Amino acid sequence: MSDLQQAFYGLESSFCPVISSIRGVCMNIFRMINGMFQYLLEAIARIFSPSDDAYPNIGVQPFSGEPFSEWLEADFSPVSR
Repeated sequence: MSDLQQAFYGLESSFCPVISSIRGVCMNIFRMINGMFQYLLEAIARIFSPSDDAYPNIGVQPFSGEPFSEWLEADFSPVSR
């Protein structure tokens, strides 16, 4: 190894804590972005996925009775005693 390479490696080892902390910050930022991206993708997948409701397949039941045509008149006036 040349003197220049030895000096460079010595310089790198002296900055090792700084470099490792920068790498740690970069990894944390990457993990945060990855987590947000995964959260959004899961939400989009849930929106556009088929329904997972457990309702029975009976469908809408039509009304088969007679409509009530007479209205009852109710007297809501106060009772005087």
